[in-house]
Amino acid sequence: MAVFVSRAAEKLRRQGQLASVMAVFARTSHFVESPMAIFHTVALPAPTNYTPVLLKWSGTILQVIFRPGYLYKKAGVVMSGLQPMSHRQGDLFDQSLSLEREKQLMDVVDQLNGQFRDTINFGITRKHQDWQTRCTRRSPRFTTCWDELPTVKAGTFEVTPQSRPFVILPPDQRGMFNSGHHPLGS
Repeated sequence: MAVFVSRAAEKLRRQGQLASVMAVFARTSHFVESPMAIFHTVALPAPTNYTPVLLKWSGTILQVIFRPGYLYKKAGVVMSGLQPMSHRQGDLFDQSLSLEREKQLMDVVDQLNGQFRDTINFGITRKHQDWQTRCTRRSPRFTTCWDELPTVKAGTFEVTPQSRPFVILPPDQRGMFNSGHHPLGS
């Protein structure tokens, strides 16, 4: 869960947003004897994108929703109540100095992680995860990922493991789609 919260906080900062509501969800497989899904929402005391605060709140929510004995299949975090950082609502007990220091700290962390890819992690997040996101139903990314672009060699078509085959029309059928004439009439 901590990895999801850290990524969400990073995205909030990149987009110049603050979240005032956090929701955490977890569910078991649909195919177990007694499937379960839990969703818990909490209004944050003040809108934030500061990772340590969001991690603390997600831990609090997890303590409320966690049920021992279940094998959870999917979990995540949803940030809502978004507002621009420039429109942060003032608070009587707000300490402007600490807010500025939090922003500076997160800017440095984001800059280092952007430059050296996940260099700095919070103690609760593990460096090497035992799991990976499943991409079994992801559509091909030919237009955005060079590694998944199909390779064509003189007269042959090579299907790389990442690409999915597509139809190559024989030369006698190619013209009917490019000539402006529809094969079934006008």
